[in-house]
Amino acid sequence: GHQVLGKAMIGFLLEACMDSGIDFSMNSHVDELVIRNEEFAGAFVNGREISASVGILANGGFSYDDELMKRIEAVRPVLSVSPEECDRGGGGLRLALDAGLKIGNPDCWWAPVFKLYDETKEEKPGPDLWAYHSCLFDRSWPGGIMVNGEGQRFTNESACYNTVGGILAKGEDPALDRVWLIWGDYYAKNYIRGIVSPYQPAKSYMNKSKTVEALAKKIGLPAANLRETIEHWNEMAKEERDYDFQRGESDYDRYMGDGFRDGHPNIAPVEPPFQSVRIYPGTIGTKMGAVTDCHGRVVSGDGSTVSGLYAAGNATASFFGEFYPGAGATLGQACVFGYRAAKHARGKTVER
Repeated sequence: GHQVLGKAMIGFLLEACMDSGIDFSMNSHVDELVIRNEEFAGAFVNGREISASVGILANGGFSYDDELMKRIEAVRPVLSVSPEECDRGGGGLRLALDAGLKIGNPDCWWAPVFKLYDETKEEKPGPDLWAYHSCLFDRSWPGGIMVNGEGQRFTNESACYNTVGGILAKGEDPALDRVWLIWGDYYAKNYIRGIVSPYQPAKSYMNKSKTVEALAKKIGLPAANLRETIEHWNEMAKEERDYDFQRGESDYDRYMGDGFRDGHPNIAPVEPPFQSVRIYPGTIGTKMGAVTDCHGRVVSGDGSTVSGLYAAGNATASFFGEFYPGAGATLGQACVFGYRAAKHARGKTVER
């Protein structure tokens, strides 16, 4: 079928590898890296040692694993929509830890997430990728707001997913333990909510309510606070200005909003009937992994580089730190450092 955005880029990279005659093994598991005298010598694959003078860790980030978590100090979210969560082997992080490599960056690519099922009435529908939805756009379009456990807004809803998700993942305010995304009638009639379109009725996990008081009771928020928040927002929406958190004032906010709308791309009143979903701290990928130099060579625990062993992508400690610079932050750095690593491995060092 057709793919767009990051998946299209991955498809192109896959095609390039296939055209170059690269072999893929879909059922192989790397058990251990072999490093002798600070030089890469190969790896144990499916229990058998494979000799090699050059290797690259490009196996993405890592999933939540109880034993792995005991070995690191990192913030981990409640839910994840990362493909890496399907890997229960610890990914490149486990290999790096076992090999005594230097590890860095405890953060994730944070994202607000909501569940695509009503856990009070049904079982989780398969793996995390099927059960959870990352709110990349759902927060940004006009006609919706996010509130905390006190029924009050706490951030710019249209800010990048890493910023909003980071507030949820690392915030110490108890009110952030229960966060809700509330959609008004305009939103429900015009935009997709998770996997529900305007042409479909609200799912059971969406708390549909005709009044503010009914909604507050259903999701456990102070009704007076919630009414005050919605009324205050609607007053600002008349002026198409968010005086509290400057929603919709940056180019990024507007890009994530509805640019085809006759009106502000991010701001519209939130009016009944309402729908709401609970928002959780989540991630679309990890940033923790092997520390590398400018050529993509991994660094050992004592600070020296390991000859012949490289890493790229989410298998590395992301040099972006806790920040998200923009679209392509994961694939972009994977391509750049994968290219630099390959050039360096062939003896053609890329200039800084």
